[in-house]
Amino acid sequence: MSIKPLFFDPVFKDRIWGGEQLRDFGYELPFKQTGEYWAFAAHSHGQSIVKKGELKGLTLGKIWENNPYQGTG
Repeated sequence: MSIKPLFFDPVFKDRIWGGEQLRDFGYELPFKQTGEYWAFAAHSHGQSIVKKGELKGLTLGKIWENNPYQGTG
């Protein structure tokens, strides 16, 4: 696997206190009551998904599971 930047789809959450203000920033919202926007997430209640490339369709959690950080030091 080559090292290339990954681009993810964000996670939007439908909440009773939400609204449509994120449209002002250019987002296409899946809910009329969008109350949360997770730009980059590997949470069990919402995971970012790779948009394109060889890892397209994989969640951030699955990528981490298969390639955990092996830092030095």
